[in-house]
Amino acid sequence: MTFFTDPAFFVLLVLAAIPAAILGFLGRSQRFYLLGVSLLFLAFLFSKTPLAGLAFVFYLALSFSVSRLFLYLRSSRPSQSLQAPPSLPGRADLGSDTPGRYGDDRPQASPNLLGPSYPAGSKPPAIPGIAKSSRTRNGFSPSEPAGSKPPAIPEMALFLVVVGILLLPLVAYKASALFDASLLGFLGISYITFKTVQVAIEIHDGLIKELGIVDYLAFLVFFPPFTAGPIMRSRDFMHDIRTVPQQSDYRELFTRGLLWFLIGVFYKMVCSAVFSIAIWYLPKALGNASWVAIVAGQIGSAYAYGFYLFFDFAGYSLMAIGIGAVFGIKVPRNFHYPFASIDIKDFWNRWHMSLSFWLRDYVFMRFVRTVRRHRLIGSRVATSCCGYLLNMGLMGLWHGVTLNYLAYGLYHGLLLASHELFQRTSFFKRHKDTKPYRIVSWLVTFNLVMLGFAIFSGQVSLSGH
Repeated sequence: MTFFTDPAFFVLLVLAAIPAAILGFLGRSQRFYLLGVSLLFLAFLFSKTPLAGLAFVFYLALSFSVSRLFLYLRSSRPSQSLQAPPSLPGRADLGSDTPGRYGDDRPQASPNLLGPSYPAGSKPPAIPGIAKSSRTRNGFSPSEPAGSKPPAIPEMALFLVVVGILLLPLVAYKASALFDASLLGFLGISYITFKTVQVAIEIHDGLIKELGIVDYLAFLVFFPPFTAGPIMRSRDFMHDIRTVPQQSDYRELFTRGLLWFLIGVFYKMVCSAVFSIAIWYLPKALGNASWVAIVAGQIGSAYAYGFYLFFDFAGYSLMAIGIGAVFGIKVPRNFHYPFASIDIKDFWNRWHMSLSFWLRDYVFMRFVRTVRRHRLIGSRVATSCCGYLLNMGLMGLWHGVTLNYLAYGLYHGLLLASHELFQRTSFFKRHKDTKPYRIVSWLVTFNLVMLGFAIFSGQVSLSGH
């Protein structure tokens, strides 16, 4: 069964949503029901690919074991005071935007990135359902035997080993794809890996104090965003799954979720289908026309692909948001009118927001602060530019280990770095708020984004084929 396209999926979804809605309207918890439904959907998803299903089960067991051991080893060390962020990073309600802007390296929505900053003896604010006590209802208590000594392993080295283990299956899968194989691969591996790595990072930052198997499993197998996102944050999910909304709040959440789901169906089934037809038939319709008409057809096809990609991907995301709302989970928003962006930074604050903000918080911000802390690069601007190239290069490779995906990531890294330099010019400071500048900037950004999609799709190919 294929999510969001197979008719069987929608039939099963309706059957699963009815009890969920009843529980929500009665003000009852859906915590265990959601876990059971998610496991059922994933069983259908992997029913025709049992080897991929086994790879997924293996990764679940591996990630939980490694994360649990990491939490135990970390909690066995002398206590550290770690600062929790002022707000949950990545929280995007159904009708709101995530705070902070891409490329803004101020720590307004990021976790404590490089170390403790609380005064000695003070405690960070508690995260509901996460940092409450040393014991958990589901059976993991990060305690140590009396008289034992903490392991003499450098914490950063231990953290890097854990992240490396969690990334290994994804790296193996991406590398094996170069040889038309699928080593340890399964549908959704990229998104699941981001989730497991994020949990490890938050354990390292001291933001997760307990790790129950039920909630951890529910977070990873939550089925609406499993195959195509959006990427959820663990503390957001834990807050939602452990909090039973008031009946009036659930009614509003359910209504808005149903609306988002229907809009997503329209995006996916109608809008993306129209542009998909244009991609394949626009150049062919010109036949033996002049080279000018052929070039125009190729340009039209590139723009059609850009709109197809948006409506297809945004359709998936909106349906996931809507389904999540029925189950009482606020799945983060993934798109916010991206083609209205007036510059390339604005675009990455609007396009694939859950991925963009994840990379911003866990890659870009950490890289910039590490470089500044150790004074590896003298210039603040040069540090940011290097961070953009690293960040977007990883984004490209996350999609696949191919020249086109890498080029797509580096292309956007160069655009972001160039815009960082341009923002410091007197011309930009004089004209940035004028209407003519904003119109021209929007037009330039729109066309640069479409060129990037042509690189991403392989229409502008670097492989020579």
